[in-house]
Amino acid sequence: RLEKIKYVGFDMDYTLADYLSPHYEELQYNLAIADLVKTFGYPEALLQTFSYDPSFPIRGLLIDRARGNFLKIDSFGAILKTCHGKSPPHKTEESAEIYSSMVVRSSEIGGKYIPCNTLFDLPQACLYADLINYFESISQKNGSDGPESNGMGGENRTNSGQLQRHVSQSADENAAIMMERITIDKSGSLRKLSRQSSRSSDVEDAGDNFGPEKQDVFAISYASLYEDMKLAFDRIHLEGTLKTETMRDLDKYVSKTGEKLKFMLHRLRQQGRFIFLLTNSEWNYTDAVMSYLLDRDSAGAGEPVESASNQVRDYACWRDYFDIMFVNARKPKWFGAGSNLREVDVLNGQLKLSMIDTKTDQKDWFRGKVFSGGNIDNFHGITGAKGQDVLFIGDHIFADVMVAKKTQHWRSLLVIRELLFEIDAFEESKELRDRLRNLEWVRAEMYRGMALDSEAQKNFNMTALRNHIHNAREEVDSVYNESFGSLFRSGSQSSYFAWQMQRYADIYTSQVDNLSNYPGNYMFTPIMSVLPHES
Repeated sequence: RLEKIKYVGFDMDYTLADYLSPHYEELQYNLAIADLVKTFGYPEALLQTFSYDPSFPIRGLLIDRARGNFLKIDSFGAILKTCHGKSPPHKTEESAEIYSSMVVRSSEIGGKYIPCNTLFDLPQACLYADLINYFESISQKNGSDGPESNGMGGENRTNSGQLQRHVSQSADENAAIMMERITIDKSGSLRKLSRQSSRSSDVEDAGDNFGPEKQDVFAISYASLYEDMKLAFDRIHLEGTLKTETMRDLDKYVSKTGEKLKFMLHRLRQQGRFIFLLTNSEWNYTDAVMSYLLDRDSAGAGEPVESASNQVRDYACWRDYFDIMFVNARKPKWFGAGSNLREVDVLNGQLKLSMIDTKTDQKDWFRGKVFSGGNIDNFHGITGAKGQDVLFIGDHIFADVMVAKKTQHWRSLLVIRELLFEIDAFEESKELRDRLRNLEWVRAEMYRGMALDSEAQKNFNMTALRNHIHNAREEVDSVYNESFGSLFRSGSQSSYFAWQMQRYADIYTSQVDNLSNYPGNYMFTPIMSVLPHES
């Protein structure tokens, strides 16, 4: 019930600021490759041969770093699909050979298996898959002899989950390669095997003898390949490379939604809501992006003025749309211990070294101020907000929605950019879904008939029917994504992402300004779910 909401908070990245796809993902992907080449000694050939593929990854996948595999699971953790790198998806029996239980335990998610929760994870997943395919192809060209793949998607892997990695500054793939072998021992240290022998007694520390100038071929674990990739992406974020490039061409990378976003924010203020911004981005970047989205060109005193359409009130400065702003918040830690709360000087971006008394009796002392860091206790002390009085809107299923819901009982609105595509694909696949539903009904009726006569000894051969159901499910999935299907389901089974969304998000939408389509006293009501005994 919107009328119960007193505080409305917004994330910025992929929420208020909708980045243009695939341009923004391509930027991240290309910057990470450049960092791998410059910092980690990866071959320069990657700069010319790699490109971001927006059709490959989807959110909700799990990455098995030990094997270089991607997994899609359902709401119970059962494995629905797996694939190795960008190889075609495994057949069910191949997946079962790799993952004998065909189940991922919830305790393994975030440790053994890395979830792709956000849109920032998509270029990372794509680059990881491309690196796997690239270095495995190099190994095959070098004629490395590997054991059977055990369903992992190639014959160049070793039992320890290693692949041959070619490191060369030359872009010429036909250049002579020094066939020295490098391996990684159990302690994780880099070791080198001489070309003359691969006996364990011939192992020596690689030390300074290893480097990109050596044009080596060596074995590297899929986990190490993942860590290199992840470090490259972390560097472009933490060192500001990505933000700098984004600010250079905001028109190319940020969708300017215009008056609808302004109208939504102003309308919430008119309704008496307390509006706050809570973002992990630093002040300088936040100011640049939000100014691009909300500032009007002419100078003003900050009071709203009627626009030409007489529908939107325009504010002189983007900060005037918000009562309080938190940057560099470090979510999800912000919902716990967080970090030191510091006020930001909006004129120069510097942090102020001053005492912040969140329990002062001075009314509205915080309005219009920008703070860096802080935590949930600071927010509650400043605003007096309590649990379900707050609606927070973000795109991160974990950092924006799950943690806020579980620890603070905040209401949540999850922004799912893929939703419009999913709806279109859902409508396009209607005939295929009807066929799948009919086949599953036939299967259910056959078993139901068997249940009516529990003494019957006759066994039905379900092989042909199961094959038809499998093929129908694959056809439905291919309408959404050739490798992984829909974000929300596989056939008739709900995905793990869909379960998270249903469990923790109160409502969800494709873009944040859709909230402006509903009056302030609107009540969102779910469709009644039918239990098996009620159907």
